Amino acid sequence: MERVKEHSWGIIPLRKNEDGRWQVFLVQHRAGHWAMPKGHPEAGEEPLDTAKRELFEETGLHVEEMLSNGPFSESYMFRHAGKLIDKTVSYFLARVAGRETIDFDELASAKWVDLETAEEAATFKEGKRIITEVKKFLSLFDK
Repeated sequence: MERVKEHSWGIIPLRKNEDGRWQVFLVQHRAGHWAMPKGHPEAGEEPLDTAKRELFEETGLHVEEMLSNGPFSESYMFRHAGKLIDKTVSYFLARVAGRETIDFDELASAKWVDLETAEEAATFKEGKRIITEVKKFLSLFDK
């Protein structure tokens, strides 16, 4: 089986609710799983530009403030069209704003989830791990 490496980029979209608690915007992909918005770069596009474009195209949200310089990354493998895909996804952490406008050609649904319970909403263990890392990162600043 042919093995193909892929890299996607995304934003971990955050906001604070009325009570001052962090929330994350999760999207449900057409295949049914819940995760953060992400996508592949266009030719010559920088990673952060890809992440911001994909966020806007999929959700209508835009980055208001970057919260971290370094990305949070996950890696996993899956089979697709007779190929073994070795995928890495790197996410930038950002406070977002805007009106949610879901691209239903790419997504099945989307929702804001309290960050404290977001691990339960994320489908895959890598996504759950990233949410745990984000909570630890943000706790350093929310003391």
